[in-house]
Amino acid sequence: MTLSAVVYKNRSLTEAERATITRVFPETGEPIIDLDDDSFLFVAHEMWLGNIMGIGDLRRELEKSSPSGSQVLQEFVVPSGIRGAVISEPNISRIISEASNLLVDERHHLSENLQTFLVEFRELAKIAIKENNPIVLL
Repeated sequence: MTLSAVVYKNRSLTEAERATITRVFPETGEPIIDLDDDSFLFVAHEMWLGNIMGIGDLRRELEKSSPSGSQVLQEFVVPSGIRGAVISEPNISRIISEASNLLVDERHHLSENLQTFLVEFRELAKIAIKENNPIVLL
């Protein structure tokens, strides 16, 4: 079993894309059209978080590296893979702050895998703010 995180388009939708949308799920911002399930066409950014074991490894490393400095990341991003979770503001901004702080704080000896995860998830969070949509764990 794997877990991904996605942000659906909102502000970057073109007029042609907007014309095809029949409704939007309010919790996730996912645009829906009446044709086949083509919601993937409206993804602003998707990030593969990993398989369950890999997510568990990230969580343990976060807890060990910075038990109090990564509360939102630990709660929402790597909680053993909660599918369907929606991360909205103000937690998106907190994720950006926590990831940035962990990456620059030299007291934390982060693995390359965790550093890559933090950089990529921070970028996903920035896109969520830009699109004015939540991050959805799938």
